[in-house]
Amino acid sequence: MDRGGHRRRRAEVPPVPGVEPAAPAHHALRRPHARRVLASAHPGHAQVCRGLPVPLRLLPPPRSLLRPRRGRRRVAGERCNVLGNAGPLRRSFRGAVLNEEAAHHRQGGRRRRIDRRSAAYLRVPTVVQEWAALQQDHRAGDLQSCDPGSAAEADHAPAARGAGRVVRPRARKETTLDGRPLIFLGPSLPRSVAEQVLPEADYRPPIRRGDLDAVASGTVVGIIDGVFADVLAISPGEIRAAITRGVVVLGAASMGALRATEIPAVVGLGRIHEMYRDGVIERDDEVAVLFEEDTYRTLTVPLVNVRYAVERLVRTGTLAPRTGDDIVLAAQALHYTDRTYEAIFDAPSLAAKADAEETIALLRRFDLKREDAQLLLEYVAAGQVPESVRVETGELVIADAPAYPTPRVRDREAADAHLHVWESGDTVSFAELVQFLKVTGRFDVVARAALLRLTTGGGPLWVSPDALADSARDPAQSLLDFLRLQWGWESPEETHVTMGDLGLGLEDVSDSLHAEVTVARLVAAVGRHPTTAMSKALRAGLWIDDLALKREILRLGAVRHFARQVAAHSEPTTAEYEEARRCITRLRPALSWPQASSALGVLGVSRTALDGAARELALARRAAAPLVKVLERPTAPVCPAGPWTGMGIGLVPTPKVSGSRRFSVDTDKARVIADDIARQLGVVRVGMVGELTTLGVHIAQAFAQRSGWSASFASGKAETVDAAKTGAIMEEAEIQAQDAFRPRTALRASYERAVAEGAVVVAPDRLGLPFDSRWTSQAELEWAETVDLIGGRKVLVPTAVLVSGRLPGDILYSPRLGGKVFSSSGLGSGFSLAEAATHAVAELVERHATRLAELEIDNPGGIGCREFRFVDLESLPDVPRRIVTKYEHGGMSVRLLDITSEVRVPTFHARVFEDPFSGGRSTVSDGFATHPDPEVAATMALLEAAQTKAGYIAGGREDYSLQARSLGRHERPRTGRPAAHAFWFGNDRPTQDFGTVAGYVADDILDELRWMVGAIEAAGFDQVLLTDLTVDRIAPAYAVRAVIPGSETTNPLCTGDRGRATCIRDLLPRGRR
Repeated sequence: MDRGGHRRRRAEVPPVPGVEPAAPAHHALRRPHARRVLASAHPGHAQVCRGLPVPLRLLPPPRSLLRPRRGRRRVAGERCNVLGNAGPLRRSFRGAVLNEEAAHHRQGGRRRRIDRRSAAYLRVPTVVQEWAALQQDHRAGDLQSCDPGSAAEADHAPAARGAGRVVRPRARKETTLDGRPLIFLGPSLPRSVAEQVLPEADYRPPIRRGDLDAVASGTVVGIIDGVFADVLAISPGEIRAAITRGVVVLGAASMGALRATEIPAVVGLGRIHEMYRDGVIERDDEVAVLFEEDTYRTLTVPLVNVRYAVERLVRTGTLAPRTGDDIVLAAQALHYTDRTYEAIFDAPSLAAKADAEETIALLRRFDLKREDAQLLLEYVAAGQVPESVRVETGELVIADAPAYPTPRVRDREAADAHLHVWESGDTVSFAELVQFLKVTGRFDVVARAALLRLTTGGGPLWVSPDALADSARDPAQSLLDFLRLQWGWESPEETHVTMGDLGLGLEDVSDSLHAEVTVARLVAAVGRHPTTAMSKALRAGLWIDDLALKREILRLGAVRHFARQVAAHSEPTTAEYEEARRCITRLRPALSWPQASSALGVLGVSRTALDGAARELALARRAAAPLVKVLERPTAPVCPAGPWTGMGIGLVPTPKVSGSRRFSVDTDKARVIADDIARQLGVVRVGMVGELTTLGVHIAQAFAQRSGWSASFASGKAETVDAAKTGAIMEEAEIQAQDAFRPRTALRASYERAVAEGAVVVAPDRLGLPFDSRWTSQAELEWAETVDLIGGRKVLVPTAVLVSGRLPGDILYSPRLGGKVFSSSGLGSGFSLAEAATHAVAELVERHATRLAELEIDNPGGIGCREFRFVDLESLPDVPRRIVTKYEHGGMSVRLLDITSEVRVPTFHARVFEDPFSGGRSTVSDGFATHPDPEVAATMALLEAAQTKAGYIAGGREDYSLQARSLGRHERPRTGRPAAHAFWFGNDRPTQDFGTVAGYVADDILDELRWMVGAIEAAGFDQVLLTDLTVDRIAPAYAVRAVIPGSETTNPLCTGDRGRATCIRDLLPRGRR
């Protein structure tokens, strides 16, 4: 929804009866309810849940999570400038509006009510000629309110004279469309971009009253932008009438999102529609902007874009939550005609920020309206539009309308509500999850805990009396006999003597045994016939219990994922069935299959269901067996046989400079070159923040103007200032090279057609796509050339993987996220192509290893079979040992964990923290690094931990907003499992000597690259793709992007095959070591 013309003065809000002043709106894009605070969404932020018997407040809610109220908040000292022009006309018009409404009410009429989704300001004329036009007599049907939120009144009643801007509709276009989609587009998306996505559409200016009257039946109409205020807005009645006669209407981004929320028959698309639909936002001015009428260039920023940008930057840790709150509050206090980022940062809470320009540059990179507008066009281009509408119970219903998950917590959920984990995309029913728990032997424990919570809380527990009836044999005596065998007591005398030694009385034991039997019967009863209350208690108990709910969904999803891969080919063999049954028997635990089957039958698992579970597990074990072998078997890297020649990429020998274990240019020369590159890149400042810590190392941050895909700024870390600044500038160089990169399109075809034509292409589903990617094997894509370092040939990858901007039909676009999932992981720079490639490939190996370790240790943790070992810090070489000593002198504790994965390139996770046993609150800073040389890897991991800590401290300063982050870090939740904290903080875990870490040290960087590619190949990967991104403005440096298909990535909406296999190691056949 947009307002054209930049010459208008702001139309400020007079007090209107029945309209509340606006209150701060939350930046996390979630609408909290106003009752009980139940849990923290992230440090400092609160989620809200209603219906609890007592208030549970873990953290005070931040200001930005207060419920956004309707209307606009008045700022102290503001003048009520109802009209754009000053003078007596303004005052008389304001009086006429209010007096006429009051008179209408006194005469028995109904006072105009401003709808909850309408903007709280009056739409009024702004020039004298328009005011005079209002005094003319019109027919009742000619006078309608332009309030886009007042649906009923706009359609069924004439507006009170002076109650709003009233203009006759423009002349209707009496032509029908020739089957082309009709798109109403303005400032939300450039026309040139729209035509690339949907070239065959008939594009019209922002929609207004009367524009749908002549549209023929069967036409697909996409409403993105629409006018209001100066011209009558499109009314809901017109849209309903068009749909009734067979027009298919889609809405997104701006006016389209509003109308889709108000009219169920409109197909709403995108995050903004979802937010309006679910009540996350309410005010119309969330999407309103001021723009130039001839070019559609926006002059202000919509509030919804501010919210989205802040939410993304806070989630990635780039922006401090407190600063995010201040930005959204300041934006909401401004009228939409004055809302620019410069005006937002003039607010008292933000005016002192020293890095305001850098923060604004980051915020500008996010444009949710543009993302949603392009999504609508892609739906139309792909033909994913309902073919018809049907009428049910008098209301129009669109078939196949897309469904989105609700972003807010309901008071109550259905006992059988489905479960969804967005980190893997798995969706399962609760009944399926409960059966999985039974089969894998975990139901008994969680059911007992749920029963305890339910009964302790006074919840209802209905169990059939038959379930608790005594059997012919005393079950307590049977249990006692079993325990005697378990303790190894062979005679009654031994039993009496030992029980006496243990202080166990016979009657005391008898009472406990009978209670245990009762509990076991209750568990079996609720397993067979679960009640609503018990099902809800079980679900909540899994959520409470150490991330068990997430862990079990991931595990069940992994089993189904692998089973689907081979289910279409053949049924399990007899041997595979037998192995699956043995696995289930072991997990129960039981001694035989009949015993396990009988026990599961008691819990309500039918023989048919058990056979189906065994079949699914057998198929999953077959599909995942090759991965298990490489995940568990140490591999020995083997270098490729020959040089990479004839592939169009200049990988040449690059000797290391004397005295360096990593670089080809000495520090002094590198700094001179880096300064020249910084001038070419437009770096405006290189700041130093390492001095904010007590760690004794240097952290540099480079600031420059670039595009919107990266949510951070470039950082460098080293023991010297020059090296840190060089690192920051080189990281900025690779980011800007990525910005400028535009590959030549080598092929335009679907994946199926490309394979059929014999092209060497990478399967897109091996590239870490978000779970809700709209890619299909039949979707047409652009393909670009890259070089495979393992196969020694050129291959084609989807261009979207190499380009930071969103492309038409982008396979990395996530509707759930509202944007493209693209990071700097796999980018590298250096003073030779081999040096850049080594950094890029090492970073991908690091991200892969980090994700696997994260799954096993803390997110969700409690899975996997690897034994992680900390490095004995006393055994470190001189350089990393010197850094550790600095940290310890600064009062910090240090842990260095070897997380090397099946790709046997040394990878370390460094953690720096205050000792929690010494008192006070311990903050944690992490660093990760991979390199063929173990000493280099350990050094870089330790330095990155210092960079993280410096960023946290800088983010807490009143004059500093941004927090230092390594580029490419993911947005997955930072979990806080107590067991994971104990893993790191404990000082009694076994350690390993640093000398036992196997690696490869060479005098030439190209040799290290070749060794690393050999390690990747030995781990079962068949491709390492490399693309040269070098552009003139970073000369003489080089930049590349590397891709390893099939590896784990930083994509927060994806878990790859190896990650899934890690989640179910206990269910899969063991690999040979």
